[in-house]
Amino acid sequence: MGIELKIGEEYLHKGGRVTLVTVTDSTAFLRPNGSMHIYPAEVTDLAPVPTAEELLHPTMSYDIQSWGRANQLAEAIALGLSQDTAMADLASVIAETFQVSQRQAHRYIAKFRENSSPLALLPEKPGPKVGLRRVEREREAIISNEIDSEYLRREKPSFEHLYECISTACRGAGLKPPCKNTVRKRINSITAQLRTSRREGAKRAKEMHVAAPGYAPADYPLHRVEIDHTLCDVILVADTPAREVLGRPWLTLAIDVFTRMVVGLHLSYERPSSASVAMCLANAILPKDAWLANNGVAGEWPCQGLMKEIWVDNAMEFRAVALRRGCEQYMTKLQYRPVGSPEMGATIERLIGTMMGRVHLIPGTTQSNTVKKGEYDAQASACMTLREFTTWLTEQIVTKYHLGHHKGINKMPLAAWNEYFGEKGPAFKGTQLEVLGAFLPAVERKLRRVGVEFKGGHYWSERFTPWIGDDRDVVVHYHPLDASVVYVRLPSNELAVAECSSRTSRKGLTFDDVRRRGSLERAPARDPRVLQRRDESHTRTLALLKESQERTAAARANPPDQPKQQELVPAAHSPSPRIAKTLAVRLN
Repeated sequence: MGIELKIGEEYLHKGGRVTLVTVTDSTAFLRPNGSMHIYPAEVTDLAPVPTAEELLHPTMSYDIQSWGRANQLAEAIALGLSQDTAMADLASVIAETFQVSQRQAHRYIAKFRENSSPLALLPEKPGPKVGLRRVEREREAIISNEIDSEYLRREKPSFEHLYECISTACRGAGLKPPCKNTVRKRINSITAQLRTSRREGAKRAKEMHVAAPGYAPADYPLHRVEIDHTLCDVILVADTPAREVLGRPWLTLAIDVFTRMVVGLHLSYERPSSASVAMCLANAILPKDAWLANNGVAGEWPCQGLMKEIWVDNAMEFRAVALRRGCEQYMTKLQYRPVGSPEMGATIERLIGTMMGRVHLIPGTTQSNTVKKGEYDAQASACMTLREFTTWLTEQIVTKYHLGHHKGINKMPLAAWNEYFGEKGPAFKGTQLEVLGAFLPAVERKLRRVGVEFKGGHYWSERFTPWIGDDRDVVVHYHPLDASVVYVRLPSNELAVAECSSRTSRKGLTFDDVRRRGSLERAPARDPRVLQRRDESHTRTLALLKESQERTAAARANPPDQPKQQELVPAAHSPSPRIAKTLAVRLN
Protein backbone atom coordinates (compact mmCIF):
# COMPACT_ATOMS: atom_id res chain seq x y z
CA MET A 1 0.00 0.00 0.00
CA GLY A 2 3.01 2.21 -0.17
CA ILE A 3 3.65 2.97 3.52
CA GLU A 4 6.34 1.66 5.80
CA LEU A 5 5.02 -0.22 8.83
CA LYS A 6 6.78 0.00 12.19
CA ILE A 7 5.86 -1.91 15.32
CA GLY A 8 4.57 0.46 18.04
CA GLU A 9 3.71 3.32 15.63
CA GLU A 10 0.24 4.83 15.25
CA TYR A 11 -1.85 4.39 12.09
CA LEU A 12 -5.41 5.04 10.94
CA HIS A 13 -7.79 2.11 10.52
CA LYS A 14 -11.35 2.85 9.39
CA GLY A 15 -11.07 6.39 10.65
CA GLY A 16 -9.76 5.51 14.12
CA ARG A 17 -6.26 5.67 15.56
CA VAL A 18 -4.60 2.36 16.37
CA THR A 19 -1.18 1.13 17.42
CA LEU A 20 0.53 -1.59 15.36
CA VAL A 21 1.37 -4.51 17.69
CA THR A 22 2.76 -6.93 15.09
CA VAL A 23 2.39 -7.82 11.42
CA THR A 24 2.53 -11.16 9.52
CA ASP A 25 2.33 -11.26 5.73
CA SER A 26 -0.81 -9.28 4.82
CA THR A 27 -2.33 -9.26 8.34
CA ALA A 28 -1.71 -6.57 10.96
CA PHE A 29 -2.60 -6.91 14.63
CA LEU A 30 -3.86 -3.61 16.00
CA ARG A 31 -4.70 -2.14 19.40
CA PRO A 32 -7.12 0.82 19.43
CA ASN A 33 -5.88 3.79 21.40
CA GLY A 34 -7.23 3.72 24.93
CA SER A 35 -7.98 -0.01 24.81
CA MET A 36 -6.15 -3.27 25.62
CA HIS A 37 -8.10 -5.27 22.97
CA ILE A 38 -6.06 -6.53 19.99
CA TYR A 39 -7.69 -7.45 16.68
CA PRO A 40 -6.45 -8.43 13.19
CA ALA A 41 -6.93 -6.33 10.07
CA GLU A 42 -5.75 -6.22 6.46
CA VAL A 43 -2.50 -4.35 6.00
CA THR A 44 -3.99 -2.60 2.97
CA ASP A 45 -6.63 -1.00 5.23
CA LEU A 46 -4.02 0.94 7.22
CA ALA A 47 -3.21 4.57 6.51
CA PRO A 48 -0.63 6.94 8.01
CA VAL A 49 -1.69 9.39 10.69
CA PRO A 50 -2.18 12.80 9.01
CA THR A 51 0.01 15.74 9.95
CA ALA A 52 -1.39 18.91 11.55
CA GLU A 53 -1.60 20.56 8.12
CA GLU A 54 -3.38 17.56 6.63
CA LEU A 55 -5.90 17.52 9.45
CA LEU A 56 -7.08 20.95 8.35
CA HIS A 57 -8.07 19.52 4.95
CA PRO A 58 -11.84 18.82 4.68
CA THR A 59 -11.29 15.33 3.29
CA MET A 60 -9.74 14.13 6.56
CA SER A 61 -13.15 13.90 8.21
CA TYR A 62 -14.01 10.97 5.88
CA ASP A 63 -12.69 7.43 6.03
CA ILE A 64 -10.50 5.89 3.36
CA GLN A 65 -13.25 3.83 1.72
CA SER A 66 -15.60 6.79 1.34
CA TRP A 67 -12.91 9.00 -0.11
CA GLY A 68 -11.71 6.25 -2.49
CA ARG A 69 -15.24 5.62 -3.78
CA ALA A 70 -15.87 9.38 -4.27
CA ASN A 71 -12.60 9.68 -6.16
CA GLN A 72 -13.53 6.77 -8.48
CA LEU A 73 -16.96 8.28 -9.08
CA ALA A 74 -15.42 11.62 -9.96
CA GLU A 75 -13.03 9.99 -12.45
CA ALA A 76 -15.82 8.02 -14.13
CA ILE A 77 -18.14 11.04 -14.45
CA ALA A 78 -15.32 13.30 -15.66
CA LEU A 79 -14.40 10.71 -18.34
CA GLY A 80 -18.01 10.43 -19.52
CA LEU A 81 -18.48 14.21 -19.68
CA SER A 82 -15.23 14.69 -21.54
CA GLN A 83 -16.39 12.16 -24.20
CA ASP A 84 -19.76 13.95 -24.60
CA THR A 85 -21.61 10.80 -23.53
CA ALA A 86 -25.41 11.16 -23.39
CA MET A 87 -26.67 11.78 -19.88
CA ALA A 88 -28.91 8.72 -19.91
CA ASP A 89 -26.08 6.46 -21.06
CA LEU A 90 -23.64 7.96 -18.54
CA ALA A 91 -26.15 7.51 -15.74
CA SER A 92 -26.66 3.86 -16.74
CA VAL A 93 -22.91 3.21 -16.68
CA ILE A 94 -22.53 4.89 -13.29
CA ALA A 95 -25.52 3.01 -11.86
CA GLU A 96 -24.23 -0.32 -13.05
CA THR A 97 -20.60 0.28 -12.04
CA PHE A 98 -21.28 1.59 -8.54
CA GLN A 99 -24.44 -0.40 -7.78
CA VAL A 100 -26.76 2.57 -7.35
CA SER A 101 -30.13 3.48 -8.85
CA GLN A 102 -30.54 5.52 -12.02
CA ARG A 103 -31.92 8.42 -9.95
CA GLN A 104 -28.89 8.36 -7.64
CA ALA A 105 -26.57 8.25 -10.64
CA HIS A 106 -28.23 11.38 -12.06
CA ARG A 107 -27.77 13.07 -8.66
CA TYR A 108 -24.04 12.23 -8.69
CA ILE A 109 -23.68 13.69 -12.19
CA ALA A 110 -25.56 16.87 -11.24
CA LYS A 111 -23.43 17.36 -8.09
CA PHE A 112 -20.21 16.84 -10.03
CA ARG A 113 -21.23 19.36 -12.68
CA GLU A 114 -21.82 21.96 -9.94
CA ASN A 115 -18.54 21.20 -8.17
CA SER A 116 -16.00 19.24 -10.17
CA SER A 117 -14.37 17.59 -7.18
CA PRO A 118 -14.66 14.30 -5.31
CA LEU A 119 -15.84 16.38 -2.31
CA ALA A 120 -19.21 16.82 -4.02
CA LEU A 121 -19.65 13.03 -4.23
CA LEU A 122 -18.84 12.15 -0.63
CA PRO A 123 -21.72 10.60 1.30
CA GLU A 124 -23.63 12.93 3.57
CA LYS A 125 -23.02 12.33 7.23
CA PRO A 126 -25.87 10.70 9.10
CA GLY A 127 -27.91 12.58 11.67
CA PRO A 128 -29.67 15.94 11.62
CA LYS A 129 -28.25 18.77 9.61
CA VAL A 130 -26.28 21.45 11.39
CA GLY A 131 -28.65 24.10 12.74
CA LEU A 132 -31.72 21.87 12.43
CA ARG A 133 -34.00 22.26 15.45
CA ARG A 134 -36.60 19.67 16.22
CA VAL A 135 -38.06 21.34 19.32
CA GLU A 136 -41.55 22.67 18.69
CA ARG A 137 -41.98 26.37 18.05
CA GLU A 138 -43.54 27.23 21.45
CA ARG A 139 -40.70 25.71 23.47
CA GLU A 140 -38.14 27.22 21.09
CA ALA A 141 -39.62 30.67 21.76
CA ILE A 142 -39.47 30.11 25.52
CA ILE A 143 -35.83 28.99 25.35
CA SER A 144 -34.90 31.99 23.22
CA ASN A 145 -36.70 34.49 25.47
CA GLU A 146 -35.23 33.08 28.68
CA ILE A 147 -31.70 33.03 27.27
CA ASP A 148 -32.08 36.65 26.22
CA SER A 149 -33.62 37.91 29.46
CA GLU A 150 -32.10 35.63 32.11
CA TYR A 151 -28.76 34.46 30.77
CA LEU A 152 -27.38 37.27 28.61
CA ARG A 153 -27.06 39.91 31.32
CA ARG A 154 -24.25 41.49 33.32
CA GLU A 155 -24.99 39.55 36.51
CA LYS A 156 -23.78 36.44 34.63
CA PRO A 157 -26.38 33.93 35.91
CA SER A 158 -25.38 30.27 35.95
CA PHE A 159 -26.60 27.66 33.50
CA GLU A 160 -28.59 25.99 36.27
CA HIS A 161 -30.49 29.22 36.90
CA LEU A 162 -31.27 29.52 33.19
CA TYR A 163 -32.46 25.93 32.94
CA GLU A 164 -34.68 26.38 35.98
CA CYS A 165 -36.24 29.48 34.40
CA ILE A 166 -36.85 27.63 31.11
CA SER A 167 -38.33 24.59 32.88
CA THR A 168 -40.66 26.74 34.97
CA ALA A 169 -41.84 28.69 31.91
CA CYS A 170 -42.43 25.50 29.91
CA ARG A 171 -44.43 23.85 32.68
CA GLY A 172 -46.43 27.02 33.08
CA ALA A 173 -47.32 26.86 29.38
CA GLY A 174 -48.25 23.19 29.60
CA LEU A 175 -45.14 22.03 27.74
CA LYS A 176 -42.50 19.49 28.60
CA PRO A 177 -39.18 21.15 29.49
CA PRO A 178 -36.32 20.49 27.05
CA CYS A 179 -33.29 18.51 28.11
CA LYS A 180 -30.20 20.34 29.30
CA ASN A 181 -28.18 19.46 26.19
CA THR A 182 -30.76 21.19 24.02
CA VAL A 183 -30.39 24.38 26.06
CA ARG A 184 -26.60 24.14 25.94
CA LYS A 185 -26.71 23.83 22.14
CA ARG A 186 -28.87 26.95 21.92
CA ILE A 187 -26.35 28.84 24.06
CA ASN A 188 -23.42 27.58 21.98
CA SER A 189 -25.17 28.69 18.79
CA ILE A 190 -24.82 32.31 20.00
CA THR A 191 -21.54 33.85 18.94
CA ALA A 192 -18.91 34.00 21.68
CA GLN A 193 -18.47 37.75 21.11
CA LEU A 194 -22.17 38.42 21.66
CA ARG A 195 -22.24 36.28 24.81
CA THR A 196 -19.21 38.07 26.26
CA SER A 197 -20.55 41.48 25.26
CA ARG A 198 -23.91 40.91 26.98
CA ARG A 199 -22.50 39.22 30.08
CA GLU A 200 -19.17 41.07 30.57
CA GLY A 201 -19.43 44.24 28.53
CA ALA A 202 -18.41 45.45 25.10
CA LYS A 203 -14.87 46.33 26.21
CA ARG A 204 -14.19 42.82 27.46
CA ALA A 205 -15.71 41.33 24.30
CA LYS A 206 -13.42 43.46 22.16
CA GLU A 207 -10.37 42.43 24.18
CA MET A 208 -11.24 38.74 23.82
CA HIS A 209 -12.73 38.40 20.35
CA VAL A 210 -11.77 41.37 18.16
CA ALA A 211 -8.48 41.21 16.29
CA ALA A 212 -5.94 43.91 17.15
CA PRO A 213 -3.15 43.22 14.68
CA GLY A 214 -1.52 46.59 14.34
CA TYR A 215 -0.42 49.90 15.69
CA ALA A 216 0.66 53.09 13.99
CA PRO A 217 4.30 52.42 13.05
CA ALA A 218 7.12 54.95 12.91
CA ASP A 219 9.54 55.35 9.99
CA TYR A 220 12.40 57.14 11.76
CA PRO A 221 13.37 58.46 15.22
CA LEU A 222 11.12 61.22 16.59
CA HIS A 223 8.56 60.42 13.89
CA ARG A 224 6.11 59.27 16.52
CA VAL A 225 6.32 59.80 20.28
CA GLU A 226 3.75 58.33 22.68
CA ILE A 227 2.97 59.95 26.07
CA ASP A 228 0.97 58.62 29.01
CA HIS A 229 0.75 58.77 32.81
CA THR A 230 0.66 56.19 35.59
CA LEU A 231 0.39 56.23 39.36
CA CYS A 232 3.63 54.60 40.52
CA ASP A 233 3.35 51.42 42.59
CA VAL A 234 5.54 52.77 45.39
CA ILE A 235 5.09 54.97 48.46
CA LEU A 236 7.63 57.76 48.99
CA VAL A 237 8.63 59.77 52.04
CA ALA A 238 9.33 63.48 52.63
CA ASP A 239 12.83 64.90 52.34
CA THR A 240 12.83 66.01 56.00
CA PRO A 241 14.59 64.81 59.16
CA ALA A 242 11.45 62.87 60.15
CA ARG A 243 11.01 61.30 56.64
CA GLU A 244 7.21 61.39 56.89
CA VAL A 245 5.21 59.19 54.51
CA LEU A 246 3.80 61.27 51.66
CA GLY A 247 2.21 58.85 49.20
CA ARG A 248 2.50 57.59 45.63
CA PRO A 249 3.87 59.85 42.87
CA TRP A 250 2.52 60.24 39.35
CA LEU A 251 4.87 59.44 36.46
CA THR A 252 4.56 60.90 32.95
CA LEU A 253 6.63 59.11 30.29
CA ALA A 254 7.33 59.76 26.60
CA ILE A 255 8.80 57.08 24.31
CA ASP A 256 10.05 57.14 20.73
CA VAL A 257 8.30 54.34 18.85
CA PHE A 258 11.01 53.78 16.22
CA THR A 259 13.97 53.30 18.58
CA ARG A 260 12.07 52.55 21.85
CA MET A 261 14.18 55.24 23.55
CA VAL A 262 12.58 56.99 26.52
CA VAL A 263 12.77 60.62 25.40
CA GLY A 264 11.19 62.34 28.42
CA LEU A 265 9.78 61.92 31.92
CA HIS A 266 8.22 63.93 34.73
CA LEU A 267 7.51 62.95 38.35
CA SER A 268 5.13 64.76 40.70
CA TYR A 269 2.70 64.16 43.54
CA GLU A 270 0.07 66.21 41.69
CA ARG A 271 -2.46 64.49 39.47
CA PRO A 272 -1.73 64.60 35.72
CA SER A 273 -2.45 67.96 34.14
CA SER A 274 -1.42 70.01 31.13
CA ALA A 275 1.52 71.19 33.24
CA SER A 276 2.70 67.57 33.67
CA VAL A 277 2.60 67.14 29.90
CA ALA A 278 4.48 70.43 29.39
CA MET A 279 7.23 69.42 31.84
CA CYS A 280 7.57 66.01 30.18
CA LEU A 281 7.77 67.57 26.72
CA ALA A 282 10.35 70.08 27.92
CA ASN A 283 12.42 67.18 29.22
CA ALA A 284 11.92 65.32 25.93
CA ILE A 285 12.82 68.20 23.60
CA LEU A 286 15.77 69.66 25.49
CA PRO A 287 19.24 68.11 26.04
CA LYS A 288 19.54 65.82 29.07
CA ASP A 289 23.05 66.76 30.22
CA ALA A 290 21.83 69.05 33.00
CA TRP A 291 19.22 66.49 34.06
CA LEU A 292 21.83 63.73 34.35
CA ALA A 293 24.21 66.02 36.27
CA ASN A 294 21.51 67.17 38.71
CA ASN A 295 20.56 63.56 39.44
CA GLY A 296 24.12 62.28 39.62
CA VAL A 297 23.66 59.71 36.85
CA ALA A 298 26.66 58.78 34.74
CA GLY A 299 25.35 57.65 31.39
CA GLU A 300 24.43 58.58 27.84
CA TRP A 301 20.99 59.99 27.08
CA PRO A 302 21.23 61.66 23.67
CA CYS A 303 17.50 62.16 23.09
CA GLN A 304 16.52 65.72 22.19
CA GLY A 305 14.76 67.59 19.43
CA LEU A 306 11.24 68.16 18.15
CA MET A 307 9.03 65.23 17.28
CA LYS A 308 6.84 64.92 14.17
CA GLU A 309 3.81 63.40 15.93
CA ILE A 310 2.69 63.05 19.54
CA TRP A 311 0.22 60.23 20.22
CA VAL A 312 -1.90 60.51 23.36
CA ASP A 313 -5.14 59.15 24.76
CA ASN A 314 -8.32 61.19 25.19
CA ALA A 315 -7.74 62.39 28.78
CA MET A 316 -8.58 66.01 29.64
CA GLU A 317 -4.97 67.08 30.13
CA PHE A 318 -4.23 66.14 26.51
CA ARG A 319 -7.18 68.24 25.31
CA ALA A 320 -5.84 71.45 26.87
CA VAL A 321 -5.65 74.50 24.61
CA ALA A 322 -2.05 75.17 25.71
CA LEU A 323 -0.90 71.74 24.52
CA ARG A 324 -2.64 72.05 21.17
CA ARG A 325 -1.25 75.56 20.55
CA GLY A 326 2.23 74.49 21.64
CA CYS A 327 2.15 71.64 19.13
CA GLU A 328 0.96 74.03 16.44
CA GLN A 329 3.76 76.46 17.33
CA TYR A 330 6.41 73.77 16.82
CA MET A 331 4.62 72.17 13.81
CA THR A 332 4.04 68.94 15.73
CA LYS A 333 0.93 66.90 15.01
CA LEU A 334 -1.11 66.02 18.10
CA GLN A 335 -2.75 62.67 17.38
CA TYR A 336 -5.44 61.15 19.65
CA ARG A 337 -5.89 57.40 19.85
CA PRO A 338 -9.27 56.07 18.70
CA VAL A 339 -11.57 55.66 21.68
CA GLY A 340 -11.52 52.10 23.00
CA SER A 341 -8.35 51.17 21.10
CA PRO A 342 -5.58 50.76 23.69
CA GLU A 343 -3.53 48.76 21.20
CA MET A 344 -2.77 52.05 19.43
CA GLY A 345 -0.72 53.01 22.48
CA ALA A 346 0.87 49.62 22.99
CA THR A 347 4.45 50.94 23.02
CA ILE A 348 3.99 53.34 25.93
CA GLU A 349 1.79 50.84 27.78
CA ARG A 350 4.53 48.19 27.60
CA LEU A 351 7.12 50.71 28.76
CA ILE A 352 5.00 51.63 31.77
CA GLY A 353 4.53 47.95 32.56
CA THR A 354 8.28 47.37 32.35
CA MET A 355 9.08 50.32 34.62
CA MET A 356 6.46 49.34 37.20
CA GLY A 357 7.81 45.79 37.20
CA ARG A 358 11.16 47.20 38.33
CA VAL A 359 9.48 49.53 40.83
CA HIS A 360 8.06 46.45 42.56
CA LEU A 361 11.59 45.68 43.78
CA ILE A 362 11.81 48.93 45.80
CA PRO A 363 11.01 48.94 49.55
CA GLY A 364 7.63 50.56 49.94
CA THR A 365 6.12 49.09 46.78
CA THR A 366 2.37 48.60 46.71
CA GLN A 367 2.69 45.87 44.05
CA SER A 368 0.17 45.81 41.19
CA ASN A 369 -2.76 44.57 43.31
CA THR A 370 -3.72 43.66 46.86
CA VAL A 371 -3.37 39.93 46.21
CA LYS A 372 0.31 40.26 45.27
CA LYS A 373 0.87 42.73 48.08
CA GLY A 374 -0.40 40.27 50.69
CA GLU A 375 0.50 41.31 54.23
CA TYR A 376 3.40 43.52 53.15
CA ASP A 377 3.28 46.91 54.93
CA ALA A 378 4.23 49.36 52.17
CA GLN A 379 4.03 52.49 54.33
CA ALA A 380 6.25 51.05 57.03
CA SER A 381 8.80 49.96 54.41
CA ALA A 382 8.78 53.22 52.43
CA CYS A 383 12.24 54.84 52.42
CA MET A 384 12.84 56.84 49.23
CA THR A 385 12.19 60.56 48.66
CA LEU A 386 10.92 61.94 45.38
CA ARG A 387 14.41 63.16 44.45
CA GLU A 388 15.96 59.78 45.26
CA PHE A 389 13.26 57.99 43.30
CA THR A 390 13.85 60.31 40.32
CA THR A 391 17.55 59.41 40.38
CA TRP A 392 16.75 55.70 40.69
CA LEU A 393 14.29 55.86 37.78
CA THR A 394 16.77 57.78 35.62
CA GLU A 395 19.38 55.08 36.31
CA GLN A 396 16.90 52.37 35.30
CA ILE A 397 16.15 54.12 32.03
CA VAL A 398 19.64 55.24 31.01
CA THR A 399 21.82 52.35 32.13
CA LYS A 400 19.44 49.38 32.01
CA TYR A 401 16.48 49.92 29.68
CA HIS A 402 18.40 51.76 26.94
CA LEU A 403 21.27 49.26 27.12
CA GLY A 404 19.11 46.14 27.19
CA HIS A 405 18.02 44.01 24.24
CA HIS A 406 14.52 45.02 23.10
CA LYS A 407 12.51 42.28 21.42
CA GLY A 408 10.36 44.77 19.52
CA ILE A 409 13.30 46.08 17.50
CA ASN A 410 15.71 43.17 18.12
CA LYS A 411 18.48 45.47 19.37
CA MET A 412 19.33 47.93 22.12
CA PRO A 413 17.31 51.17 22.00
CA LEU A 414 20.48 53.25 22.30
CA ALA A 415 22.06 51.33 19.41
CA ALA A 416 18.98 51.96 17.26
CA TRP A 417 19.17 55.69 18.04
CA ASN A 418 22.89 55.96 17.33
CA GLU A 419 22.61 53.93 14.11
CA TYR A 420 20.28 56.56 12.70
CA PHE A 421 21.89 59.76 14.00
CA GLY A 422 25.51 58.67 14.41
CA GLU A 423 27.68 60.78 16.66
CA LYS A 424 25.82 63.97 15.79
CA GLY A 425 22.26 63.69 17.05
CA PRO A 426 19.32 66.07 16.58
CA ALA A 427 19.54 69.46 18.25
CA PHE A 428 17.11 72.00 19.65
CA LYS A 429 18.28 75.61 19.88
CA GLY A 430 15.50 76.84 22.13
CA THR A 431 15.47 77.15 25.92
CA GLN A 432 13.42 75.52 28.62
CA LEU A 433 11.63 78.82 29.20
CA GLU A 434 10.47 78.90 25.57
CA VAL A 435 9.28 75.30 25.68
CA LEU A 436 7.38 75.86 28.92
CA GLY A 437 5.92 79.04 27.45
CA ALA A 438 4.69 77.04 24.47
CA PHE A 439 3.03 74.21 26.37
CA LEU A 440 2.05 75.57 29.80
CA PRO A 441 -1.58 76.67 30.32
CA ALA A 442 -2.19 80.37 29.72
CA VAL A 443 -4.75 83.15 30.30
CA GLU A 444 -5.09 86.78 29.21
CA ARG A 445 -4.57 89.61 31.71
CA LYS A 446 -4.15 93.40 31.67
CA LEU A 447 -0.67 94.84 32.16
CA ARG A 448 -1.14 97.61 34.74
CA ARG A 449 1.06 99.79 36.94
CA VAL A 450 1.24 97.05 39.59
CA GLY A 451 2.08 94.40 37.01
CA VAL A 452 -0.36 91.58 36.22
CA GLU A 453 -2.96 90.29 38.64
CA PHE A 454 -3.36 86.51 38.61
CA LYS A 455 -5.24 84.22 41.02
CA GLY A 456 -5.45 86.82 43.76
CA GLY A 457 -1.81 87.96 43.58
CA HIS A 458 0.29 90.54 41.75
CA TYR A 459 3.33 89.67 39.64
CA TRP A 460 5.98 92.13 38.53
CA SER A 461 9.03 92.23 36.28
CA GLU A 462 11.26 95.18 35.42
CA ARG A 463 10.71 94.28 31.78
CA PHE A 464 7.11 95.53 32.10
CA THR A 465 8.26 99.15 32.42
CA PRO A 466 8.20 100.20 28.72
CA TRP A 467 4.53 99.22 28.41
CA ILE A 468 3.17 100.63 31.68
CA GLY A 469 0.29 103.00 31.04
CA ASP A 470 -0.68 101.47 27.69
CA ASP A 471 -3.26 99.15 29.31
CA ARG A 472 -2.05 96.25 27.16
CA ASP A 473 -3.47 92.72 27.11
CA VAL A 474 -0.76 90.11 27.70
CA VAL A 475 -0.71 86.30 27.82
CA VAL A 476 0.22 84.84 31.21
CA HIS A 477 1.60 81.28 31.30
CA TYR A 478 1.67 79.57 34.66
CA HIS A 479 2.87 76.33 36.19
CA PRO A 480 0.26 74.88 38.56
CA LEU A 481 3.01 73.57 40.82
CA ASP A 482 4.89 76.88 41.22
CA ALA A 483 2.89 79.92 42.34
CA SER A 484 5.97 82.06 42.96
CA VAL A 485 6.37 83.06 39.30
CA VAL A 486 4.41 83.36 36.07
CA TYR A 487 5.67 83.67 32.51
CA VAL A 488 4.33 86.73 30.69
CA ARG A 489 4.39 87.05 26.91
CA LEU A 490 5.34 90.70 26.39
CA PRO A 491 3.99 92.84 23.52
CA SER A 492 7.42 92.34 21.90
CA ASN A 493 6.61 88.57 21.86
CA GLU A 494 9.41 87.87 24.34
CA LEU A 495 8.81 85.82 27.48
CA ALA A 496 9.44 87.45 30.85
CA VAL A 497 9.57 85.77 34.24
CA ALA A 498 7.43 87.78 36.69
CA GLU A 499 7.79 87.16 40.42
CA CYS A 500 5.01 87.45 42.96
CA SER A 501 5.03 90.95 44.51
CA SER A 502 2.05 90.51 46.83
CA ARG A 503 2.24 91.19 50.53
CA THR A 504 2.13 87.45 51.26
CA SER A 505 4.93 85.43 49.68
CA ARG A 506 4.03 82.47 47.45
CA LYS A 507 7.49 80.92 47.33
CA GLY A 508 7.39 77.12 47.49
CA LEU A 509 3.61 77.02 47.06
CA THR A 510 1.46 75.57 44.32
CA PHE A 511 -1.60 77.39 43.08
CA ASP A 512 -3.69 74.81 44.90
CA ASP A 513 -1.79 75.71 48.07
CA VAL A 514 -2.58 79.38 47.44
CA ARG A 515 -6.23 78.57 46.97
CA ARG A 516 -6.34 76.50 50.15
CA ARG A 517 -4.46 79.17 52.10
CA GLY A 518 -6.90 81.81 50.94
CA SER A 519 -9.76 79.54 51.93
CA LEU A 520 -8.24 79.11 55.41
CA GLU A 521 -7.76 82.86 55.79
CA ARG A 522 -11.39 83.43 54.91
CA ALA A 523 -12.58 80.64 57.18
CA PRO A 524 -13.03 82.80 60.38
CA ALA A 525 -15.47 85.03 58.52
CA ARG A 526 -17.57 81.93 57.80
CA ASP A 527 -17.65 80.77 61.42
CA PRO A 528 -21.29 80.05 62.41
CA ARG A 529 -20.98 82.20 65.54
CA VAL A 530 -19.65 85.15 63.53
CA LEU A 531 -22.36 84.68 60.92
CA GLN A 532 -25.00 84.58 63.66
CA ARG A 533 -23.75 87.84 65.14
CA ARG A 534 -23.73 89.42 61.71
CA ASP A 535 -27.26 88.21 61.04
CA GLU A 536 -28.46 89.52 64.40
CA SER A 537 -26.84 92.89 63.72
CA HIS A 538 -28.39 92.98 60.26
CA THR A 539 -31.82 92.25 61.74
CA ARG A 540 -31.44 95.00 64.33
CA THR A 541 -30.35 97.57 61.78
CA LEU A 542 -33.27 96.69 59.53
CA ALA A 543 -35.67 97.03 62.45
CA LEU A 544 -34.14 100.37 63.43
CA LEU A 545 -34.40 101.63 59.88
CA LYS A 546 -38.00 100.49 59.58
CA GLU A 547 -38.95 102.10 62.89
CA SER A 548 -37.33 105.39 61.82
CA GLN A 549 -39.19 105.36 58.52
CA GLU A 550 -42.52 104.67 60.23
CA ARG A 551 -42.08 107.47 62.77
CA THR A 552 -41.07 109.96 60.14
CA ALA A 553 -43.97 109.02 57.88
CA ALA A 554 -46.46 109.30 60.74
CA ALA A 555 -45.14 112.68 61.83
CA ARG A 556 -45.39 114.04 58.31
CA ALA A 557 -48.91 112.73 57.84
CA ASN A 558 -50.29 114.20 61.11
CA PRO A 559 -48.21 117.17 62.13
CA PRO A 560 -48.98 118.48 65.72
CA ASP A 561 -50.67 121.92 66.33
CA GLN A 562 -48.16 124.76 66.48
CA PRO A 563 -48.51 127.27 69.52
CA LYS A 564 -49.21 131.01 68.61
CA GLN A 565 -46.13 133.16 68.68
CA GLN A 566 -46.31 136.46 70.70
CA GLU A 567 -45.33 139.74 68.99
CA LEU A 568 -41.96 140.79 69.96
CA VAL A 569 -41.97 144.49 70.99
CA PRO A 570 -38.60 146.01 71.10
CA ALA A 571 -37.70 147.40 74.44
CA ALA A 572 -38.09 151.22 74.76
CA HIS A 573 -34.99 153.13 75.24
CA SER A 574 -34.02 156.75 75.26
CA PRO A 575 -31.66 158.01 72.65
CA SER A 576 -28.39 159.34 73.75
CA PRO A 577 -28.18 163.14 74.22
CA ARG A 578 -26.03 163.58 71.23
CA ILE A 579 -28.43 161.57 68.97
CA ALA A 580 -31.42 163.46 70.39
CA LYS A 581 -29.84 166.81 69.67
CA THR A 582 -29.12 165.70 66.10
CA LEU A 583 -32.69 164.54 65.56
CA ALA A 584 -34.05 167.84 66.90
CA VAL A 585 -31.90 169.84 64.52
CA ARG A 586 -33.12 167.77 61.59
CA LEU A 587 -36.74 168.08 62.57
CA ASN A 588 -36.54 171.89 62.87
